Amino acid sequence: MNYRFSMYQKGTDGMVRMATTIIMATASVVVLANLTPAIVDLVRTLSATHGP
Repeated sequence: MNYRFSMYQKGTDGMVRMATTIIMATASVVVLANLTPAIVDLVRTLSATHGP
């Protein structure tokens, strides 16, 4: 019985770890997608200001 619980616990821990990784990766993509236009505008403004 103890062996079965140990295997169940390891499987559950693995699924939680995988779900956490997926959630963090998705959040990173969403944040970066929202910041990209602002970063592009900033670079464009800085390059126009400090141009040749």
